[in-house]
Amino acid sequence: MATYGKMLGALALAVVSLVALGLIALYAVVQLRADAACSTRTQAIIGGGALLACGLLSLAVIAFRRDFAGRRKAEEARRRSEESLAVTLHSIGDAVLAADTAGRITRMNRVAEQLTGWSFGEAEGRPTEEVFRVVHEKTRHPLAVSVHQALDTGTAHGLTRQALLVARDGAERLIAERATAIRDHDRRVLGVVLVFRDITEERAAEARLASALDELARERARLRFIFDAVPVGISFAAIEADGRHSRLVNDAHLRICGLTAAEFDAPENFIRITHPDDRALQARYVRELEEGTISRYAMDKRYVKPDGRVVWVMLSFQRQTLAHGGHEDLSIVVDISDRREAEEQIQRQNTQLRALFESLPGLFLVLRPDLTIVTATDSYLQSAMLRRDAIVGRDLFDVFPDNPNDPGATGVTHLRQSLNRVRETRAADTMAIQRYDVRRPDGTFEERYWSPINSPLLGPDREIEFIIHRVEDVTDFVRTKPAGGADEERTLRAKMEAMAAEIFRSSHELQSANQRLRAANAELESFSYSVSHDLRAPLRHIQGYVAMLMRDAQYQLSEKSLRYLNTIADSGREMGQLIDDLLAFSRMGRTEMKATVVALAPLIASIRQDVESGCQDRSITWTVAPLPDVRGDPAMIRQIFANLVGNAVKYTRNRHPAQITLGTCGEEQGRVILFVRDNGAGFDMKYAGKLFGVFQRLHRADEFEGTGIGLANVQRIVLRHGGRIWADAAPDAGATFFFTLERARPDPPAPLSP
Repeated sequence: MATYGKMLGALALAVVSLVALGLIALYAVVQLRADAACSTRTQAIIGGGALLACGLLSLAVIAFRRDFAGRRKAEEARRRSEESLAVTLHSIGDAVLAADTAGRITRMNRVAEQLTGWSFGEAEGRPTEEVFRVVHEKTRHPLAVSVHQALDTGTAHGLTRQALLVARDGAERLIAERATAIRDHDRRVLGVVLVFRDITEERAAEARLASALDELARERARLRFIFDAVPVGISFAAIEADGRHSRLVNDAHLRICGLTAAEFDAPENFIRITHPDDRALQARYVRELEEGTISRYAMDKRYVKPDGRVVWVMLSFQRQTLAHGGHEDLSIVVDISDRREAEEQIQRQNTQLRALFESLPGLFLVLRPDLTIVTATDSYLQSAMLRRDAIVGRDLFDVFPDNPNDPGATGVTHLRQSLNRVRETRAADTMAIQRYDVRRPDGTFEERYWSPINSPLLGPDREIEFIIHRVEDVTDFVRTKPAGGADEERTLRAKMEAMAAEIFRSSHELQSANQRLRAANAELESFSYSVSHDLRAPLRHIQGYVAMLMRDAQYQLSEKSLRYLNTIADSGREMGQLIDDLLAFSRMGRTEMKATVVALAPLIASIRQDVESGCQDRSITWTVAPLPDVRGDPAMIRQIFANLVGNAVKYTRNRHPAQITLGTCGEEQGRVILFVRDNGAGFDMKYAGKLFGVFQRLHRADEFEGTGIGLANVQRIVLRHGGRIWADAAPDAGATFFFTLERARPDPPAPLSP
């Protein structure tokens, strides 16, 4: 406005100057006509007026030019402002629509054009409600445009989130919008700006999120249902570095322990309910956990419930240390009270059978297939002048050697031949009356004559489990020298008849004992099936449901929840492997042996290939000496070498390179001595007595994996083949395992044709 005022002032000055010039010129003409010889004064007046008029005219021209330049600058600034405003509007991601005080559209960006279907050229000057038409999402009723509310009140207004924008072509979109009044410096309302956006995708995303949250809630409820429904007790605790902790425990765990959920969080309650005889072992494991020397342990223990009832459980505990300094603990308990009761019942029956057997009046000695003494009847011990504890576990011929004072003694030779026939044919072998002197307690030998029968006791797989060595002391009979006559003959015949009757009666007693032993084995087989079914079924449930949860809800569960599930699954697999290994160990004693010639060279090559395929990134130096053929069951012998070689590879994982050697080192009692040597972790020989025990491990589980059953299985296989196994080692200096197997005998040459 100021620019236009300046322009009008300059124009007025120019007009005045022109009028002045015109008046001066008119005055000059009149004077010239009146007096052709005008005076100097007149000329001066005319000249001055003309000069004044020219000056005024010049000032007017200068003012006009300045005003014109200012106007051009103002127009340029306005144009740039308009362009900047247009660029700004079109750069905004939301739709923007401006209206004047009458509610008519004055501006509109491209997004608004796209959403409404109106171009700015078409919409300019139109009422807002004509271009921006909204209805309620549910009722379809038209909604008042918030532009008018903002104009009326001078404040911001918005519609409900259930507003639908109906475009010019009829397309509908869910929108969110807000109208705000535009004010000048004097707070006067000059118009309104309406900002709105399409929230269709946002609403869909919210719906998807709500659905996902609902599904997550259902999955959590399903997981909790499964967690509480499984018959195995599960407890999971997360302990943060700052001491904060959370715990999740299922109903089965509370029921097995006899605790409430509130009591479960107090560690002293677990000490209180643990049987006094189990507290020391439990405390040792807890101490080693806190010291960091172990990360997991398993044990059978007893809980004493509030009512005084004792519950046997198999406890498996695992700790996982987290990167931020906290840790997570998973414990699984299985109620094994029924299993323990069955074990105790079998133990009682075995004790009764042993006592019954030992009290038999006959002379019986029980041997393992490797001729190790298991037990003997009291009558046998009395006749042989021995104590039971002095012979059990010893080799038969160490206890009963030949009389060194008798160069022609054949007792050991003949008895060994008979026992070998029993092992080869799996049939009883009756020996002729044999002189076999017995060593007295003072070390001297007493002349004795015996009538032996060696009978095999076969298992369900028709393999020899025990050999019953039954004898009759016929020393008095042999020493009797008839002098002739009917009385001596009758006496001799009576002795023979009595001996035959005793042999017949003892045979029946032996058959009865065999039947009872078979019944005990059948009960053991039934118990193994019970363990397999009763313990593995809950684990299959846990693993199955965890697998389904991880498959169906892995994208809905948090990383921590997935880690929980993985820990449960890993522990379930570990316990399942433990049960499988235990059952395999129990079956090994009953598996049918199919003895044949086994070539060790290709067998070792096959095992090496299997082992090396799983550790291609390691450097292993193999030294395999020429190995003889042996006689035995091929599958069992392969298991011996697979286990020993696998252990050698496992315990040398920290050696670069690892060195593994296989070879032979002589013979023992006609059997070849084989060995497997490594330069791995080794062990302390003072713990060698535990080496071949079930669940006995000489290294921590977090150092070397395993269940502690492999070597026990190897020993059982070697013993079933009539051999023995032992080891030699030192900590961090490797280990060597020796064992004996029967060397394969070459086939006899075919007879020559005549």
